[in-house]
Amino acid sequence: RTVITSTQPGLTDTVIVRAQSNVNTQVFDDAELRTQVTGSLWALSLEPDQLGSVEVGQTTVFDIDAVLSGSSGDVVDIWSDTLSGGWSIVLADTTAVPLTDTDLDGMIDLGYVTPAVPRRFQALVQSPGHFDLAGQPDTLTSCSFYVHGRCSISESITDSARITIQLIPPFDVHNFRNPFRTQTQFIFSLPKDGRVILEVYTRNGELVNRLIDNHTFTAGVHYFPWNGTNHQGERLAPGTYIYFVHFRAHDGEERTARKKAVIIP
Repeated sequence: RTVITSTQPGLTDTVIVRAQSNVNTQVFDDAELRTQVTGSLWALSLEPDQLGSVEVGQTTVFDIDAVLSGSSGDVVDIWSDTLSGGWSIVLADTTAVPLTDTDLDGMIDLGYVTPAVPRRFQALVQSPGHFDLAGQPDTLTSCSFYVHGRCSISESITDSARITIQLIPPFDVHNFRNPFRTQTQFIFSLPKDGRVILEVYTRNGELVNRLIDNHTFTAGVHYFPWNGTNHQGERLAPGTYIYFVHFRAHDGEERTARKKAVIIP
């Protein structure tokens, strides 16, 4: 039996084993034993989970740290969930250069990661370049996905970081259905927190209803139903009406949108 003394992970230990005749010491043979010490891996951590926001058509950057626990390092493969709805992602190093497949195993990676030494990389997420309240705004206003990591040698060692992004929409308003008979819904988007006034006028400029009277709303997409009545609850005659949304952000910015709503018999 040969006992091999301990050494540092990543090094090779060499032992010569000799068998020799007790009768003739000139009769012998040697065997060389080489042992590569690989060490052990216990865990991989991708941190932190993150929440952010981004304007339409812009890119936001999330820093993620990969940390190995163990007595040896490894190449760490990296990938993300597939994004849809106009969202896209690039995984890159800290200089925004996209990650590559350094060990040629078909997966992009961080290269060799030393244990207990954080390896930082970035998720560059681009939001949809178009925002339309006439479509399905709820499918565009947020995006949530995972970035995954896995050790190349010990593939059972994995971890993930979750990223959730809120889309900052532009200021806009729309109503659906339009034309309508008995019910429509105003949909308005706000880029900031602020106060909103929603008013409906005849084509001659007569105010028929103030539906929202300087109420506070958070940034995002909001809905407000209207049954086609005036401020006294009376049904309005069929025709074209003009509605205004006045928005004043808490930082003083002011915006106004003007649209048409049509009531049919």
